[in-house]
Amino acid sequence: MPEPPARCRDNEYRDAMQAVPLLMQVGNRKMGIPKITLSKRELIEQIGVELDAGTLRIAQTGEWEELRHELTRMQRIARQSGSVAYQAAPGEHDDLVSALSLTVYGCRRFAPQWRAGKVRMGMGQSSCG
Repeated sequence: MPEPPARCRDNEYRDAMQAVPLLMQVGNRKMGIPKITLSKRELIEQIGVELDAGTLRIAQTGEWEELRHELTRMQRIARQSGSVAYQAAPGEHDDLVSALSLTVYGCRRFAPQWRAGKVRMGMGQSSCG
């Protein structure tokens, strides 16, 4: 995958990691839950950066061959406006790539805080080693 522009690596991705409260009302109770906005482009480019840097490796287990296939079939679309988008090739899927990108983001965003005891996990456990 191509290296994302420095502004993406340094500013947009870091800024997107800041949660914005999303106010909700459940019954009579009002609460704020963290809302994080990331673009698919940012998530996909982060996978490429991590794979190139060697900080992310794909083990040969489970559906790794399908994931590898999806990664190689991702299309980078450069629009006339200069923006970039990623999508699966026609007839292909990108479900595993999307799942991987969200997992990588979650591990990078929450695992350091979880290890430091700053994040309480819900019913499941973190798989971010």
